[in-house]
Amino acid sequence: MKRSELRNITIEQMFDLLQGREDQTREFMVLVDSPYRGVFVGRPFNAPGAIIMLCTHGSITVRVNLTEYKLTPGSVMLYGENSIIEYPEISQDARFCMVALTRQFIGSMMVDYMAVIPIFKYISENKEHQLTVNEQEITVLKKYFELLYEIVPTYNRAVMRDLFASFVRTLGDMYSRRLQEKISSRSRQDEYFERFILKLTENHQRERSVKFYADELHITPKYLSTVIKDVSGRSAASWINEFVINKAKMLLKFSGKSIQEITYELNFSTQSFFGKFFKRHTGISPSDYRKTE
Repeated sequence: MKRSELRNITIEQMFDLLQGREDQTREFMVLVDSPYRGVFVGRPFNAPGAIIMLCTHGSITVRVNLTEYKLTPGSVMLYGENSIIEYPEISQDARFCMVALTRQFIGSMMVDYMAVIPIFKYISENKEHQLTVNEQEITVLKKYFELLYEIVPTYNRAVMRDLFASFVRTLGDMYSRRLQEKISSRSRQDEYFERFILKLTENHQRERSVKFYADELHITPKYLSTVIKDVSGRSAASWINEFVINKAKMLLKFSGKSIQEITYELNFSTQSFFGKFFKRHTGISPSDYRKTE
């Protein structure tokens, strides 16, 4: 595949290509039982955000980062932002449900990280993005897609964030059940990862070093970094930073505390240091984030 063939598209452009609803925003899109109109067939593109797709009719052949999958009714696919996506073949009767979320919108969601661990583990252990769900699960997922689609024009952004977060937790539970079916006993790496997330949940307001969490688990920082990367596909440091940023966002939005007070609560030495940390990971200063929200 030549790099020049790749297209970089936005979620808004994906709306236009797939004839999405005009009243949706640039932060996310929702489609329900949409026919594939052939606009993407044989034309690779970079995913403009995280994408969750459910095939409901027909068949769709998709390549994700050059790995090919055959989607049939009940197939769920998760694509990460900037994944290289290509659809070599789509049947005439193909129908699908899809949501696409920008990184900024995902960052604003308050997701229970323990609920999404099974998704990372399933993709890592099975080396694939595809999950097959049963008829009951298809019904549940379609209800989420339909509800999201219907409330877009009438409900505010906060409601959409909460509903998307609930959708992700439900999906995580489905992945968890598949893991239990496939694996009778957890590996040591799985245990370390889950213990790391638990320790992170308890301590992220005051501890941000990989060494601290490695010491808590009685392993070396290097081994912890390797384990977290192998299991989740992300570094331990990125998990730590994300927990801290999400806590900072919640305090800025809901606590009424001054930025100086939040600085101390999150164990930053100075307000300037906290501001630089926040802006490096969000692209916006704490004060501007508070004004925006």
